[in-house]
Amino acid sequence: MSLRISHQDCHIIDCRNGRTLVEFSINGTSRYVVVNPLHPTHDFVLLRPQVPKLGGKGWIPNYNFYHERVFLSNNGTSIILVVLQNAKEIISAQVYSLQSGEWGISITATIELRGQTTQILNIFPPINGKLYIVIHSGCILVLELATGHFFAIELPGRVVDNLTLSCGDDSGLFLIHAKGLQLSIWHRKIINGDDTSDWLLVNEVCECEACDHLEGVSLVGSGDNAEFVFMRLTRSGALVSVNLRTKVEKIYEGVMYGNVFPLMMVWPAIFPMINEGNNQEQ
Repeated sequence: MSLRISHQDCHIIDCRNGRTLVEFSINGTSRYVVVNPLHPTHDFVLLRPQVPKLGGKGWIPNYNFYHERVFLSNNGTSIILVVLQNAKEIISAQVYSLQSGEWGISITATIELRGQTTQILNIFPPINGKLYIVIHSGCILVLELATGHFFAIELPGRVVDNLTLSCGDDSGLFLIHAKGLQLSIWHRKIINGDDTSDWLLVNEVCECEACDHLEGVSLVGSGDNAEFVFMRLTRSGALVSVNLRTKVEKIYEGVMYGNVFPLMMVWPAIFPMINEGNNQEQ
C-alpha cells in the first residue's frame, strides 16, 4: 500500500499510533495533514498558526542555536511544537500544544551542563511521554512533557553517534547503535525521572549479510521494543530492515533518501473498500 499527497513540497515529519503527520508549504505558509493510511478520507488539514512571541521565563536572549520541531503526541491525536535554544552551557526548551487552532505553551524548562558542549545532534519524537535530545558531549537530555523535569543521562559504552532510540513496553528506553557492521542494542529503565538504573547490553548483531566489509551503515529508524531497525547502506544507498530477534533482513532498492518512519498497525489490517478512497489512495 502507498499513500499519495498531491503536493510537490511535502514531507513526513512524524508517524505513530497508525497516523502520519505531513508538512507542506503553500505560498510560504506551512500546513499539516494528519493522515490515517488505512482511512485516507478521514485526514484533516491544520493551518499552522503563528507561534506566540518567544520570550519570558526560560528564554535565552543571546542563544547560539535555535531548533524547532513538530511531532504528534504519544497517542497521535494532537500536535506538539518543541522549541530549543542552546548557549554555552545551557539548553532551554519550550513545548507548545495545538489546541483549538492555536499554540498554547505547556512546558518551559532549562538545564545547565557545566563544562559540557550543548551542540544538539538529534531530537527524537516523544517516547513514553518524554522527549530525548542527543547532544555532542556524549549524553542524552530527557524532558518529561507532563512535569517539565529536565535531566541528562550518559550514553552507554563508547557510543557517540549513529544511533536511534526505541520505546519499551516497561517505560524503558532502547538504544540501537551501529559501529561498522555491528549493531548493539542497549536498554535502560527511566521511570518518573528516576535515573538510578544503568544501561544494559541486551543484544548484538555482529554482521549484516546485505553489506560487504567495505560498506558502512547509517541508522534511520527503528520499531518499538527494538524489534527491528532500518539502516541505509552508505555506498549503494539501499535501505535495509533487520529483525533484531530473528536476524531476518530485507533489502529495499530504489528508496529515496530521507527520514524513515515505521508505521505500526494491528495486523491483519482491515483495508478500506476501493470505492471509499479518493485521489490520495493508490
